[in-house]
Amino acid sequence: MKTPLLLALGLTAAAPVFADGQATFYSWQNFGGTDLTVSDSMREFSGIQIESALIRTGHWEICTRPDFLGRCTVIAPGEYPKLGEQFGYIASAREVGTIPEGEHDYRRYARERRGR
Repeated sequence: MKTPLLLALGLTAAAPVFADGQATFYSWQNFGGTDLTVSDSMREFSGIQIESALIRTGHWEICTRPDFLGRCTVIAPGEYPKLGEQFGYIASAREVGTIPEGEHDYRRYARERRGR
């Protein structure tokens, strides 16, 4: 269903909502190594293994597989010096405000494992 605000903006309900989040991801624990500051979705962290993160603004969904699949977790603003240890392999990330409305199901991982 299209809401008046979305119609006024020329968007449909499935269109992403853009937010102003910013996060910096690091290849080493405790904010060391290669750093990558993003304010947009990262469908895949190519060539960098994420071990720590500084979430400046916004809530970010981090996922264990590219394209926001696998086991996904939403993290709030703050410092995550051992993100890799806490959550495992991080393959993709996006700000929660950029997730299309139909994708707010964090139980995807369970369905994928069952073959659905």
